[in-house]
Amino acid sequence: MQRTHPTLHIALRLSTALSLSVALLTAQAETTTQTLVIVADPWCPFNCQQDSTQQGFMIDIAREALALSGITIDYQITNWARAKLMVQNGEADGIVGMARDQNNENHYRFPSTPLGNSQVCFYRKAGSKWTFTGIASLDSIRFGWINDYGFNSPEGMDDWIKAHRHTKQVLPVSGDNTHARLFKLMLSDRIDTFAEDRNVIAYELMRSDLSREIQVAGCAKSIDQVYLAFHKHAPHSAVWADALDAGVTQLKENGRQAEILAAYGLTLSDWIGSDQ
Repeated sequence: MQRTHPTLHIALRLSTALSLSVALLTAQAETTTQTLVIVADPWCPFNCQQDSTQQGFMIDIAREALALSGITIDYQITNWARAKLMVQNGEADGIVGMARDQNNENHYRFPSTPLGNSQVCFYRKAGSKWTFTGIASLDSIRFGWINDYGFNSPEGMDDWIKAHRHTKQVLPVSGDNTHARLFKLMLSDRIDTFAEDRNVIAYELMRSDLSREIQVAGCAKSIDQVYLAFHKHAPHSAVWADALDAGVTQLKENGRQAEILAAYGLTLSDWIGSDQ
């Protein structure tokens, strides 16, 4: 039987312990120096164009929150379907603007802290008396619809669009600059209303100087919280989520979060509500 010299045995154990310590320190360092690829489609002011000086308040908050743990962001724009696949397949580390539900929790790791909320509202031209009071109130109007856009709320909205999309009541808009095109259709009296997130339209109307010409005509009652969600099976995804939670808390406490939001014409209550 081959024997190991006691001195050699001790040396081997010390070498093994040292290797394990180095590996652990390396793993910890990787979580605090890593650059995360974050993807989404444009949805300003939540997340805007990647070459813009203002990339969106969710991106700005996430970048500064994660930087407090030494984590940087590489923000990239793509279409929504592609963004989801990239994160699920591990080609990207996170996706911005994801609502949290059971199906999405099966595919992504969510932090505890949402980075925004989304409420669908309906809009009308100034002077119009039409008001959204439920799905039935859509039956007498012409609706501008971003092609393939889906609505979690109000309940029944997707079914209504499916039933009317090939009629004169639904005018689809596709391609680039969809919001500007909806505004133009409304101001030229080709549509009576359209629906979109209230913060997105508030930002686009402010940017286009049309806040007086186009007004809210009613909103869905439900509000969806939206998150920066991470690749569920990434080795450090739990660390990223915890770092984001801790960083957002610090930004809120030191007032920096309010400063970021103000740059987009928003307040803390606009951001996520007074209870967060």
